[in-house]
Amino acid sequence: MANSSPPINWKTWQRFVTVIHYFLSSEYGRKAKLFIGLLVLFLLGINGLNVVNSYVARDFMTAIEGRNTQHFLWMALSYLLVFVALTITAVYYRYAEERLALLGREWLTRILVHRYLDSTTYYRLDTSGEIANPDQRIAEDVRSFTVTTLSYILLIINASITLVAFSLVLWSISPWLFAIALIYSSGGTLLSFYLGRPLIGLNYDQFDKEANFRAGLIHVRERAEAIALAHREPRLRARTLHHLEEL
Repeated sequence: MANSSPPINWKTWQRFVTVIHYFLSSEYGRKAKLFIGLLVLFLLGINGLNVVNSYVARDFMTAIEGRNTQHFLWMALSYLLVFVALTITAVYYRYAEERLALLGREWLTRILVHRYLDSTTYYRLDTSGEIANPDQRIAEDVRSFTVTTLSYILLIINASITLVAFSLVLWSISPWLFAIALIYSSGGTLLSFYLGRPLIGLNYDQFDKEANFRAGLIHVRERAEAIALAHREPRLRARTLHHLEEL
């Protein structure tokens, strides 16, 4: 793993909270708060419908086992209605998530573009080499930051709601079943954490390597005439393929 990977510490979390605060206080904040509220409502709706669906599925199987035709038809209709409601809610949930991610990306990209082109910042970054591939940072890193961050936040919220909802269901069935499920899920979470932690640095390096590879191809396109006149194709081919090997 490369040592260039940024540390995740308390200062990182403070900056993260500050970015969210500025975003919600900006001209995009009103729409963002609306979509956040809708996402929370949709998450509650999805988890509530999942709980209802678990009981419907239980009664559905009971009706089949008991050969109760009337109850079977009623449970089949109930299952269909819950399935339709879940599908509609999930679609609107996904729409709200995508819209909120786009708002965040547009807001942050506008800020970075203004700062990048202000007071010849672009020139100082290019000459100092302090930040590699600033164009990639503005385009790809902002997209990854907004989309991935939102997905993780929603995943945590959804997992918390699901934990509470289905814990009550499992506890009502059997406290022992609840305990076993808790131990199983905790072990899986810890295992995923330790196995997935090295991927953070690898993912960070991947963005840099992809940016270097893409920058080499852009260099060929922008200086096509000079390269053709100087017959520098072999050298550029070797450099571009080297970037590909690193990637």
